[in-house]
Amino acid sequence: MNDAARNEIRKYIRPGQRITIEYDADDAKKFSKDSTRSIRAVVTSRGRNVNKVLLDKQLAKEKDDDSPAGIHARYTKGEIAFGSAMETLTHDV
Repeated sequence: MNDAARNEIRKYIRPGQRITIEYDADDAKKFSKDSTRSIRAVVTSRGRNVNKVLLDKQLAKEKDDDSPAGIHARYTKGEIAFGSAMETLTHDV
């Protein structure tokens, strides 16, 4: 991790800071398939999606991940709602 990413993370996550971590309850989708079997999660702190902040500032790289955590890491709630509505509309036609 580079210093810019570390400094950005420190704006949102500090010792004692309350954060929210969201991940899929389904173990098949929760864990990544890499060698560490890390958990795919979205981190929210002080009302900000830390994953999206890092992606938008190009301090993190986007993965080809269509898991619920991956979707919530890359898109805002409004974008997700719009995409869901479009999916419903196009599949009902």
